[in-house]
Amino acid sequence: MLDHATVQPSDQQLLDEFSSALDLVEDRVPMRASYSRIDPYILECDQAEIRFRFLIYHRESHLWFGTPERKDAVLQHVADFSLVKRGDTVFDLGCNSGFLTTWFAKKVGSTGRVLAFDPFPWNTLATSFSARLNSCQNVECLTIGIADADRFVTIPIVDSKTDENPKLTAHGTFEAELVPLDRFAAYLPQFIKVDIEGAERHLLAGAAALLSQSPKPIWFLEIHNQFIRNAGSDPDQIPRVFLAHGYDCRIHHPRGGIFQTDNILPEGCALFALPNS
Repeated sequence: MLDHATVQPSDQQLLDEFSSALDLVEDRVPMRASYSRIDPYILECDQAEIRFRFLIYHRESHLWFGTPERKDAVLQHVADFSLVKRGDTVFDLGCNSGFLTTWFAKKVGSTGRVLAFDPFPWNTLATSFSARLNSCQNVECLTIGIADADRFVTIPIVDSKTDENPKLTAHGTFEAELVPLDRFAAYLPQFIKVDIEGAERHLLAGAAALLSQSPKPIWFLEIHNQFIRNAGSDPDQIPRVFLAHGYDCRIHHPRGGIFQTDNILPEGCALFALPNS
């Protein structure tokens, strides 16, 4: 990454518009703890052969993406092996502030599209503004979470997980809509990125059509083992689901290297499920 961008008049207009829109979001769902707002700024990014601009606006986005020297090894792997191509349709499940969404949008180009999903309204708002900042008209943002069936859940405003956690509700809650991913199977995605903080079992239970789709999409899952266990699931069941649907599974280990797996997921790894050739 490079340093903060020089703010042009058009940038300031966008930042002001974003701040006003964020005020309206906070009228309904206040931002607290790691989601507390900071003065928004624009970062110039250079990641895995793609240059783009990214909107930083709360403590979490500054912590995760505000470091100039940060490079994303998993994105580099996606680029090196051409896992996302021009013209592809990409699903970004758990888009957060839209960092990967923006990279995907630039990668697939004007003939492709990206659907970005997140239950937190400030995340989808920021993702849509980062798309505008990069003149990406191929991004659609949906303020919903992904589950095994249609339902609404009450979730804490200070936690990124969609399971109902009574320990955190004292800070405030909001109602989030969850839908099964198969609702969007007709889009025929070529690549699905998943970072949903332990809800993978519910996701896969609601994605039978996509798992059986032909041709099959590539799946990329950021694995948080403890979050998955906290939700009452076994992380090692995840690759078994993909293997049963005709996939090979590869792990991108946080300490480097790509390994094949049939059941064991190391802590903090990224899992790639690739259609059998």
